Amino acid sequence: MAITQRQQQLFDDLHAKRSKQAEVLDDFAMRGIKQSVVDMYNQKAHFIYELLQNADDARASEVTFELYPKKLVFRHNGTERFTVSEDREDAIPYGHINAITAIGFSGKQQDEGNKIGKFGIGFKAIYQYSSTPEIYDETFCFRIEQFIVPTQMASDYPARAPKETIFVFPFDQPDKAFNDIKSKLESLNNPILFLRHLQNVSVIVNGKYQGVYSKKSQFKEVVEDITHNLCEIDNRGEKQMMHLFTRPIKVNNEQKDNYYISVGYGLTEDGDIDVETRPNVFCFFPTSEKFGDICCITHAPFELVNSRQQLKDTSYNDSLKRLLANLSAEALPILRDYYLKSKKTIFDGNILRIIPPRGNYWPERDDSVFRKKYIEIIKENELILSREKLYSTPDCLLMVSNLSLANLISTDQLQELKGEDVHFLNAKIWGMANEDYELGNLLTQTLGVETFDADDLLGELTPEFMDAQSYDWVKRLYNHLHKKEHETWETDDDENAWDYSACSSPIVKTSTGEWVSAYTSLGELNVFLPLKTKVDDTDYKFVNEEYLKEDVTRNFLRNALHLTQPDSWSYIGSVIFQHCQSKELSSEQLLHFFEFIYKYLQGIEDAEKRAEKLGEIKKSFALLTQNDSFTLLSTPIYYDSKMLKSFMYGVKCNFVASEKYADFIKRYTEERYRAFLIELGVIFRPSIQSEENYYEGWVPSAVIKRFNLRTHTAAKYTDYFFPNIKEFADNKRKDKVTSQTLWSWLADENLSKYRYARCRYRYYSWYSAQPADSKLYTELKSLKWNCINNEWVSPSETYLEELDAAGYEITDSIVEFLEIQKKERDLKELGLTDEEIQRNRIGKMVEESGLTEDEVQAALAKAKAEKAARKVAATKSADNNERKDSFNGNYQTSDATNPDAHKDERERKSAIEKKREEWEKMSKAPNGRPATSQSGGGKASSLDIPDMHTGGNPDEPFFDNAPAEKKQSSADKCKRATEKFKRKNTEAKNAAEKAEDANELLEIFETTTPYSFLWFKLLMDLQFAEHKKSKEREFEVSFTEFEITNFGKGVSLKNPSKDIPDWIENAGSLDVFLCSLKKTDKLASSIIKIDGSSVELAIDAKDVKKFNGVVQIKLIARDSINHIDSLRQRFIQLGFEDEYNLNENLNQRIEFIYGPPGTGKTTRLVKKLSDVISNPNGYKNILVLTPTNKAADVIATKLFDNNNCGDYLTRFGATESQDLIEEAVVQSRDTFFIDSLDRNIVVTTVARYSYDCFQPDNCAICDFDWDLIVIDEASMVDIVPMIYILYKSKDADFIIAGDPKQIEPVTQNDMPTYNIYDMVGLNSFKEAIENYERFPIEALTTQHRSIPTIGTLVSQFAYDGLVKHDVARTTPKPLNIDGLSLQAINFVGFRTEELDRLYGLTAIGKSPFHLYSAILTYNMVRYMAEQIEKNHPGKDYSIGIVTPYGAQADAISQMEAYHPMSTPHCKVTAGTVHRFQGDECDIMFLLLNPPANPGENSHVNNDNIINVAMSRARDYLFFLMPQSQLDGFNIKRRLRDLVTKKSTITYTELEKLLFGEIGYIERNTNVTCHLPVNVYSDSMLKYEVRISDTALDIQIND
Repeated sequence: MAITQRQQQLFDDLHAKRSKQAEVLDDFAMRGIKQSVVDMYNQKAHFIYELLQNADDARASEVTFELYPKKLVFRHNGTERFTVSEDREDAIPYGHINAITAIGFSGKQQDEGNKIGKFGIGFKAIYQYSSTPEIYDETFCFRIEQFIVPTQMASDYPARAPKETIFVFPFDQPDKAFNDIKSKLESLNNPILFLRHLQNVSVIVNGKYQGVYSKKSQFKEVVEDITHNLCEIDNRGEKQMMHLFTRPIKVNNEQKDNYYISVGYGLTEDGDIDVETRPNVFCFFPTSEKFGDICCITHAPFELVNSRQQLKDTSYNDSLKRLLANLSAEALPILRDYYLKSKKTIFDGNILRIIPPRGNYWPERDDSVFRKKYIEIIKENELILSREKLYSTPDCLLMVSNLSLANLISTDQLQELKGEDVHFLNAKIWGMANEDYELGNLLTQTLGVETFDADDLLGELTPEFMDAQSYDWVKRLYNHLHKKEHETWETDDDENAWDYSACSSPIVKTSTGEWVSAYTSLGELNVFLPLKTKVDDTDYKFVNEEYLKEDVTRNFLRNALHLTQPDSWSYIGSVIFQHCQSKELSSEQLLHFFEFIYKYLQGIEDAEKRAEKLGEIKKSFALLTQNDSFTLLSTPIYYDSKMLKSFMYGVKCNFVASEKYADFIKRYTEERYRAFLIELGVIFRPSIQSEENYYEGWVPSAVIKRFNLRTHTAAKYTDYFFPNIKEFADNKRKDKVTSQTLWSWLADENLSKYRYARCRYRYYSWYSAQPADSKLYTELKSLKWNCINNEWVSPSETYLEELDAAGYEITDSIVEFLEIQKKERDLKELGLTDEEIQRNRIGKMVEESGLTEDEVQAALAKAKAEKAARKVAATKSADNNERKDSFNGNYQTSDATNPDAHKDERERKSAIEKKREEWEKMSKAPNGRPATSQSGGGKASSLDIPDMHTGGNPDEPFFDNAPAEKKQSSADKCKRATEKFKRKNTEAKNAAEKAEDANELLEIFETTTPYSFLWFKLLMDLQFAEHKKSKEREFEVSFTEFEITNFGKGVSLKNPSKDIPDWIENAGSLDVFLCSLKKTDKLASSIIKIDGSSVELAIDAKDVKKFNGVVQIKLIARDSINHIDSLRQRFIQLGFEDEYNLNENLNQRIEFIYGPPGTGKTTRLVKKLSDVISNPNGYKNILVLTPTNKAADVIATKLFDNNNCGDYLTRFGATESQDLIEEAVVQSRDTFFIDSLDRNIVVTTVARYSYDCFQPDNCAICDFDWDLIVIDEASMVDIVPMIYILYKSKDADFIIAGDPKQIEPVTQNDMPTYNIYDMVGLNSFKEAIENYERFPIEALTTQHRSIPTIGTLVSQFAYDGLVKHDVARTTPKPLNIDGLSLQAINFVGFRTEELDRLYGLTAIGKSPFHLYSAILTYNMVRYMAEQIEKNHPGKDYSIGIVTPYGAQADAISQMEAYHPMSTPHCKVTAGTVHRFQGDECDIMFLLLNPPANPGENSHVNNDNIINVAMSRARDYLFFLMPQSQLDGFNIKRRLRDLVTKKSTITYTELEKLLFGEIGYIERNTNVTCHLPVNVYSDSMLKYEVRISDTALDIQIND
């Protein structure tokens, strides 16, 4: 076609314009543009796909590549010709020549959705190989020069066919170009599969035909909006059939035909769905990405990066992925119907392989959306084959436990039992699911296919069904049950013997032709083997003799069902019990049965067996009761004593008819009769009862008034009462003997626990109301049921002496409960004056004290001196409001003054301090003596030195029930102080010798065989010595702020006077003093937890009023070593030989759960325990141990929320969980009765195992017979208590859960740490997954907490990169912070300088500290919280600040106390790594302030600590660390190497953002040492800081 004048003009204009542009590109400053454009397509010969896409856009059906050594020729038969237009952006249409010579501007128009691009920037990839490409078309023949300049050529390409377009690419580097292009042409991946016009791509190399890429449609149909094509795909001789499904899609809610998506299912040579291939994602051509484990090939018009190899991370692409998931799943019914037309089945086991496995994720994109849609479609459609090769839905299929069971039951039999639509699963699918756990779980747990085993079969059988079956079928049934039955029926004695005692199915035919169960509902034989001699007793059922002729049926009945001929117990179970249950028996029969059972029980010598049989009898036997009736023992029956009848007068109840048993009493005596009745559970005395009431919506006004309820929507309360006490008091026939008997019964009870009725009410949440007097207390105290001098009175109307005189038994329990007063004689009646009465009382007190006359005089003299001292103290108190008596720990006030006494007091305290200094010098002196020493000394004996260490004696019993000793006298205290001073002196003399012994002990330990019994004893001695050396002191701290928590059951102490050590959480003793301006009260409490600079205490709700007017709270903790020593003593009592290796002989019934952070370890544990407790034959008593109270609360809360576990749960010990307290699952040693439930799950700490106890009988936890012990967070448990538990409870099964890559046990000083993972060699996650064999282990490989970016860092850092990710979000939640461009992982540098108070790396105590980073972090987090509130209104975020060191955490907590960082929707928490274990936050700040000289063992270089810290983050992670590299601070370089995509922020950038200037913190921070005056009084700077070697104070000024 000849070129027109207009076309020629446009071409010339374009040539001129591009020539000028080329000159610009050739300028040295612009040369990089061309290369950067070419380099965007880094794959070799990528332009091949560009040529194919443009040929398809030109509507070509065939193309040919002709490759020669020096050039490539590309031909296509497209109908669209090259054009030229004005070179303007708004030119429509934009010319092809314009587009192919432009950079970054395509000829593709906006509405051409499925055109891949008209000579866009991708075409420039050809310049990798040719700098002068040539194009020959009908109208234009031109060459492109200088990258963008079109230059006309005079002649056409030889042999170009009419309407053919030819591209010629002369090679610049022939060898490289030829090889690259040849390789690419030979390896094209389905190049035309998703092109609309191209059908054939031919390849010719050096003139030789190399094959063709083609696509031929063999079948086509349209199902609704889905086009289904069966195509033959030819990839140069490799042919495959593929089902392609195409659907048009909407763009911007507008349907356009030229936008479509496609999925394809390839077939194998056998014609099955290819489920093994994992195709790349296509956008017309293959990208480098895959959608996880899906087997279908997918195509959509995705948004791609410039290289066209990756998908952009956009919501548009996400929506396309969801549409592809829908199409891939909806194609399955179409596939099924296509093959059903030819009576073929396409889906057998492959239907399961199509579904991607749970939690399998590709590095960048997941397949969960496909899995979800596949499951939805398969559940709703008939897509799974049955045994009969019919398609069915999952809810109509059954998966048998073994194929022999399926062979036993025909389809007709199955449908008669289960319904006409029910089928067995196809055998091939069954085989796949049986071999592959994941597939089996997919079928049963996800798709809902029910399992069917012998248990289920037996549960469906009916007498009518059995009667319709042949003898041969029953024989096959017996044979199957005998050999192949469910493992839960297997006995320990014989693997082929099965226990059918629980079987209630009618599988035995009787001699009368009736089908009955082998056992009754009570577990007794219901049918028997025939007797050799005929009997007339029609009470027995005998087996039909037809089933005793053949070995198969006979062996089953005898050996599996354990049928026997009748014996005594058989008679009881099948005759007596049946008669009692049916109530068809006479009095004579029942009396005969009574004596028969008595004789039977008398013949049982084994106590355990007797108790077992007696338990069965109580369920089903009956007794003759008065009024000529009989009553089952399961109903309360009372002994017919005169006293009981008197007490129960007027109450409807059942009394034993003892007169009917006169013959029995005559033969066996009254005593044996009564004893037998007691065994049978007959009530000989009434007991205190409880009643529970629940009101929903409407609560009676009486209840509201009684418990003083406030606003409520529901209420429930528990009350106590003594049955019939009111009726007895009102009964005019009552007698004194009955009254005295009732009194004696009550006197034996522990009445204090019945004092109050307790109520809980709901108002959004449940709360505890004020307790009210119980009904028992009210009635017993107010009713007239006591007879005094022939007059009936209430206990409130009489005195103790009168009751005693009237013959009522006096005990402390009933006297205290009823508050009975002791009558004092009126001394005035005897003629004594007031002064004489006072002297009488004082004399009586002295007499009762037991002191000698000298001791009384000494005590009076001392009291007189102390009284004078208190008067002086009161004078000073008037000026200072209060003063602390530093010696005895009390606050005292007085109104008088006495300067001399005050002087004596100072001298006395000075003497005490001097002695204390001498003792400290003694312990440090090389020879154990001070330079000027005085041993013993009378001077010391005159001092009242209190015993500050009250540790227990390890040789004494752990739980001593002996009564408490009387309070010691002052003389005894003096004597004890003198003895203690002498003992201290002796200990000081031996201090140096002990130090030498410790070094020798360590040397011996290091050379002893690891894990031998001797090794453990040496380790415990070392730990004991270190613990005693570092902790055998008291710790005293004061708090000036407090907050009542847990609705009056807790108090949070804040603003301490010094840093709080962690050890006080488990202190041996604790004293808490509430100091007001007027007095000091001592408070009974216990520590729940230590959290940074605050302490949480548990208190009694009635003590809340004591906090009124309190200005200071003082806490004194003494760390007694008896807990550690008691464990040591108990461990030694295991009694092994020294060489006995506790590792080699470790209990084999241990299962490990290895759970990296976020993998749901606790959830998995709860699931296991739920499965165990839901099994009626499973474990009865389960103990769950954790290293901390916090961990115990976490698992206890999850167990309580579990439907199966909550009813059996007890949280034993201290807790901070208000929910657990409200639900009444928290118990202590005095309130927990383990026999109150038939099953128990007890959650407590590891420490309590060796020393604590519960009821009844103060049973030690370690001595109880546990069935299963679970130890959670095992990495934190020291090896000594761990091994003691494993050997002490050796008969239990164990589950040990944890992660050796998390926090290890905390030890004193430099003591080495050991845990169970070190011992059993389980420290590698890779080994745990691949080849660990010593113990069963369940490795949790998928984390559900952190986004993949953070999860991958944690996985690579600690778990060999093997932890996968199953998180719904692949990118972090939105976080818009003005002035900061953030990634998921961010590094923040801070300034460090030596010998500088602000920037220097220092320490407080032994805890490294860096002031500047603490202030910077606090302000950054506070700014971020404010920004979240501003930019994300109403969205909840959580931020955590975690640091390895307590001093750093304390600094941030102090600033938080002045100006909280949290906002209404952004919660901020700060603490150490140890306190953060188990928690998680959206945003985590990991503040790494290294010590001045960090070593390999420093916390900042400890992999376990860093792992725990950074794995707390869900969406964002900030590392704050020194900006400059410090020697020994190795973790910094390691983290930076692992994180490839991060943002880095300097401290100068932060200060500029936060404060508007650099250096703000330095100019506004004043650092001083601790002074005895208030340096804050005239503060002018923002941050006023006081630092000493042991303490830190920070104040923020507005």
